[in-house]
Amino acid sequence: MTAECDKATPAAELRLNYLAYERTALANERTLLAYARTALAVAVVGGTLIKLFTSTPTTVGGWVLIGSAAAILLLGVGRFVRLGRRLRTRGHLSPASQTNRKGALSP
Repeated sequence: MTAECDKATPAAELRLNYLAYERTALANERTLLAYARTALAVAVVGGTLIKLFTSTPTTVGGWVLIGSAAAILLLGVGRFVRLGRRLRTRGHLSPASQTNRKGALSP
């Protein structure tokens, strides 16, 4: 670290905390979208197996994939909710607590 980083003003530290919160919140949203995209792809493969093939093992495999897609989506949503709660409650500053009435960062 440089000496300049050690001399950060309270407003600068607040801004850094705010930006760190925003980066983490956006990363959490991206991760949720990745879970949703993966679940959709797995469900599409499962539906394709059910629709295109008539053998029982393939149909069962398709339904297993659809069930797996639902589990993947629930896992992603659960992770998104848990991290969101942790960000808001465990000492992390939320954007609402750092802004004044005009929407500017508080010093």
